Amino acid sequence: MKKLTTTLVLGLCMVGTAGAQTDLQSVTTANYYGIDFSHTKVFGASETDTQFRNAFTNINILVIEEGKKYNLANAFGKNFPIQNFETANSRVILNQDLRTSDKTYRIGDDQLGEILSAYGGNDQGVGLLIICQLLNKQDNQGVWKVVLFDIPTKEIIYTKDVSGKAGGFGLRNFWAGSLYQVLKKWKY
Repeated sequence: MKKLTTTLVLGLCMVGTAGAQTDLQSVTTANYYGIDFSHTKVFGASETDTQFRNAFTNINILVIEEGKKYNLANAFGKNFPIQNFETANSRVILNQDLRTSDKTYRIGDDQLGEILSAYGGNDQGVGLLIICQLLNKQDNQGVWKVVLFDIPTKEIIYTKDVSGKAGGFGLRNFWAGSLYQVLKKWKY
C-alpha cells in the first residue's frame, strides 16, 4: 500500500467516550483514511447523483493534490500518514439515495459503526476519518464528522460534528470549499 506522509494537528483536549476519558494529547500518530461519502445526503441541489459521486471521489484527490491549501497539518496537529483512499472512494457508490428533504440530517451511531468497520484492515493504532454527512445547497453549508478511532476494535476515541460555508467554482470545488472552511477554523 502506497503511503504518503503529512502532518495533521490535534489540539489538547479531554473527551469522554463510553464513560472513559481519552486524552487526545496521547495520540501521537494515526492513519488518515480520507473522506467517507457513503452516507452523505444532499439537500436542495439540482446536480445529478453521478455528478455528485464524481465530485466526492475528486474531493479526496484534491486534499492530496492541493495539500498546501487543504493543510491538514495546520488544522489538526500531529503526524498522521495518509493511507490509500481506495476504501473511501469505493464506498462513494454505496449510497443509493443521495437526496433528502431533511436539512438537519446527521448519520446515526449504527451508521457510524458500519462506516468505521470498512476501514483499517490489518492496520494497528489509531485511524482518522472525515465523514461527509450533509451538503445543504439552500444554506451553502457542508456538515462533516471528524472521527478518531482505535483501528482494531473500531472504538471511537473522539468525534465531532463540524460545518463550513461552501464556495468555489464547479461542484467539486464548491463543496471542497466547505471542508476548507472547517480546516481553517478547526478547534477541539
